[in-house]
Amino acid sequence: MDRDVLLQVSEEDFPQVLNILEKFLPDSIVPFEWISLHQRWRETTPSLKLRIFSPAKSSWKEGILICLSDGLADGDKMYGVMYAPLDKTAALRALVLQTKLIYWERVIHIACLLDRHLPILTEVLKANGFKCTGDYHIPCMLLYMPILKAVECPLPRVPDKVRVGSVDLSHFQTVFDYWSMRDDLEFKPIVKKMITENPSVGIFVTKGDGCSEELASMVLQAEYGAVGLLQTLPSFERRGYASVALAHQTRNLAHAGVTPYAAVLLQNEASIRLFRLAGYEELGVSTWVVFKKLYSDD
Repeated sequence: MDRDVLLQVSEEDFPQVLNILEKFLPDSIVPFEWISLHQRWRETTPSLKLRIFSPAKSSWKEGILICLSDGLADGDKMYGVMYAPLDKTAALRALVLQTKLIYWERVIHIACLLDRHLPILTEVLKANGFKCTGDYHIPCMLLYMPILKAVECPLPRVPDKVRVGSVDLSHFQTVFDYWSMRDDLEFKPIVKKMITENPSVGIFVTKGDGCSEELASMVLQAEYGAVGLLQTLPSFERRGYASVALAHQTRNLAHAGVTPYAAVLLQNEASIRLFRLAGYEELGVSTWVVFKKLYSDD
């Protein structure tokens, strides 16, 4: 039997993989933080299989990686990220077109794919029988803040009768309802894990009775390691709560050793402006590739 062009990286080599990716930062921030987060999740979740594939000939040393999380999503589904340094783009294309190790039909999405890699994955999808309609990829602006800057991110004044806290599982349905990928029901267990194991911020406003509170704004660390699910409930919009939540979460991540970054929908100019005002820098366009089991009629 012929050897595949990819091989699965041994878990004992994960630290070396991160060392290689660190050399390409901030370009490689997505796979770097994705792997770091899933290594942490792996410690508390024996069912999680962290599958990292690299070229069989050169292993992980070139920084070419396809990373998949297997065992968390419902329905036997996986999700992940894909990366290659700029000068290895052609090599990545050849590898993903030839490999038989990736079961694309099991993938929910590939997160924050750099714009230069979208044509490659589109070609792979078509070669594997997927119908690439106009809504299969979602362009986002990738932004980040250097960790030393993020540690000292200015915190806006918190208004009276407002408390900065954390989101917990009692807020799960609210979080999921406002999540942009909520149609992927297989992803519910991962959203729960974001809440229970990742840093989060909830902005709570005291109700008229002076005793109870309600959630007004929230932000989590998403499964790909980024600032994610930054939302303000409609009845609390335009009060500056999102800015407060973002600043606190930026500091939370930095103090946890994470370089804060985010993927904001390209059409959401207000949110992009919010991140810029907070001190985030643009890295360029990235894309969420959403896999739908839509095969061609052939």
